[in-house]
Amino acid sequence: MSDPIFQAVCRERQRQDSKWGEQNHPDALWLAILAEEFGEAAKEANETHFRAKAPDELVKELIQCMAVCKAWMECIERREQCSSR
Repeated sequence: MSDPIFQAVCRERQRQDSKWGEQNHPDALWLAILAEEFGEAAKEANETHFRAKAPDELVKELIQCMAVCKAWMECIERREQCSSR
């Protein structure tokens, strides 16, 4: 796919997998992980707005949020595949 945003999310997923390996958490933990990433994105949004900062870090944090959502969905798919066997 040639969508640069999707490509950035896929690269971030690869980075996460390289760092942490395959993650299979319960949904409550995924929510906590996403909340932490969302908090970082919120901080960067404030920095971008109130300090007239370039959005580079905000974009980076949003990509991380999207990658965590993708990882969570991948985990759900793995769970569903295991339970249907």
